[in-house]
Parts: sequence; structure tokens; C-alpha cells
Amino acid sequence: MDKFLRILKPVKVYAKHESKSRIIKELAPDELILFNREKRRNQQNWMEIYLEKDKVGYLKKDSDTFFRCSFASLNDEISTGFNYEFKSKHTPGLDTLFHQRGTL
Repeated sequence: MDKFLRILKPVKVYAKHESKSRIIKELAPDELILFNREKRRNQQNWMEIYLEKDKVGYLKKDSDTFFRCSFASLNDEISTGFNYEFKSKHTPGLDTLFHQRGTL
């Protein structure tokens, strides 16, 4: 199962897991990005992410800039609803929250 981050605020992507590293990209809110793992360097936590064409970038791990997505499967015929809560004031459309199986 792939691991995704959902961007909540504009966030800078660094070339290396160092604050002084060059910024290679900025991600916008509502983007879904694949991530590989967490790293810790110089008392700073980083998320290693995949960019286009097998490039790797690093995000500073900050709880209010992205949300770590988790997979949930519902295989119950009588289930009729669910609750959810947004972490930001921006309310995205349902098509950005839910995806058909195999489309991510």
C-alpha cells in the first residue's frame, strides 16, 4: 500500500534534509504526494517524499502543514454513514477526499 501526505498549507520541498539546503519546489494545499519515510537530522524531523521521475525531496515535519493519509476499507452492506472532521478551514470537495479503489 502506498503512503500519501495531503498538503494543508503551502510547504517548501528541500533537496536534502537540511534547513540550509536549496528549495526545489513548493507544494500547494490539497496536493497528494507519495512519501517514503521519516528521517531525523540535527534535532529536526523530515519526511522523505517522491517527486516526478524518481526524484526525492524533503519536507520539514510539521503537524499543521500536511496530513498523513491512512487507508480504510469498508466492506459492510448495512453501513449507512460516517463522520469526519477537517483539520483546516478550507473544505475540499468529496472527489478530493474519496477515491475509487485502484485510482491512487
